[in-house]
Amino acid sequence: MSNLSNYQISLLKPAWTANQCDLAALIYIAIEVNRQNGSDVGFSTLSNFLRAVLPAPLNGASAGDLCNWWANSWVTNANDTSNFVTAIDANCNPQVCDAVDWPGDPDIAGIGVCIQSRLG
Repeated sequence: MSNLSNYQISLLKPAWTANQCDLAALIYIAIEVNRQNGSDVGFSTLSNFLRAVLPAPLNGASAGDLCNWWANSWVTNANDTSNFVTAIDANCNPQVCDAVDWPGDPDIAGIGVCIQSRLG
């Protein structure tokens, strides 16, 4: 994990493919909609997402090391990690709305309407 432990979450830029956004949406929903603790997101969901977005060779780390890195980011770099999660909605809006099973058009209504209608 030595290389991974030196990698800062602020280096991850959310400019992802649709597949990566599908995985990112699950993280966003867990943290922002379901109000799960950011350092306690599901193990397989989190490791699949990190494998998809981290650059090689970091994405080849074990699932345990990936999850430890994520949890550590919440402790040592909470502001950047929170900003990273928040940026998911701007970059993966359609996938976030699909993940909460919202039937509207996120390009027209936006993520706030999508999330609010699911919570309301």
